[in-house]
Amino acid sequence: MDRTLAVEMRTPSSPSGRSGHGPVTSGGDAMRQVAEALRQARRVLITGHADPDGDVAGAGSALVCALRALGKEPVLFNPDPFPAGYSHLPGADALVHRLPPDAAFDATVIVDAARLDRVESFLPRPASLRGTVLWVDHHARSGPCGDIEWIDSDAAAMGEMLYALFRHMGVTVDAQIGMGLYATLIADTGGFRYESTTRAALRLAADLVELGVKPWEVAQQVYERQPLERVRLLARVLGTLRVGKSGRFACVTMALRDLAETMASPSMSDGMINHARGIDGVEMAAQLDEMGGDRWRVTLRSRGGVEAGAVARIVGERGHKYGATFMLHGTEAEIVRRLEDAVDQAWRGDVPPPPADRGM
Repeated sequence: MDRTLAVEMRTPSSPSGRSGHGPVTSGGDAMRQVAEALRQARRVLITGHADPDGDVAGAGSALVCALRALGKEPVLFNPDPFPAGYSHLPGADALVHRLPPDAAFDATVIVDAARLDRVESFLPRPASLRGTVLWVDHHARSGPCGDIEWIDSDAAAMGEMLYALFRHMGVTVDAQIGMGLYATLIADTGGFRYESTTRAALRLAADLVELGVKPWEVAQQVYERQPLERVRLLARVLGTLRVGKSGRFACVTMALRDLAETMASPSMSDGMINHARGIDGVEMAAQLDEMGGDRWRVTLRSRGGVEAGAVARIVGERGHKYGATFMLHGTEAEIVRRLEDAVDQAWRGDVPPPPADRGM
């Protein structure tokens, strides 16, 4: 399978604070350069976007276990907790939400972030404390993000990339590492229900089962167990359901007061958007999360007839075929109207070309 790998130049001020020295990645060399940087590192910071989803949690779990097996000192960090269904993964109990101000690392691995501004605010400062920044992602990213960038837009989930990386590095992938990899697959394929469920994803799942991963154990934690607070939050969120006039667009909203009154955490809303997307006739679902002031985090999930990335471009943002996440400013009603209009525009095929990369 052909892979799309980033080929970028270091900017004068890279995320690690180093100056440019030419190409960072070159075709198939990307994974090998990530592997070499990890071999040379002793202390490694692992992180992903804030309010992490199952792909970030599973990738973090697998990386922690694999790097420990190599004798490294991994530190798993995110300002927010993992979703409850993924908190059982091996190594997830080591997740920390704060770093000492002088914490220094030989390498920093950033997974599944898409944009540097989704992680920049909580990375160690000064940038030199981060060591070599390794940007590993299966989403197109905006602007230069790492010293070494490995982007595989064909991968269904981070687990596909990490499995290849671990095998290249000679890591014995056992059931402990495999649980994290498997978790990324079920997170980003919706339990092997989304169109992102590729042959490669299914083959990897089969390989992991042969290595000792028990699908029911992972699925039970993710899908069959949930805190009471999440159920109460779900009732609030579904009560906000709106369906557009055309029937192609549906939207739900999570307000700050809902979190406060149900005592739920933001990560507990993971997957709620799928109730809106599952409505007959809906091609695009959105979830609006209130962030304070006039700021809203927008999550888009496509049924396949309208690309999420196309809708994102119409409102001036970025995304990929089946999903997108970005911030918009305005009132709730204004943003819902913008999104509904964008879905109708994308349905008609009136979509602007992808924007050029923006430096961060």
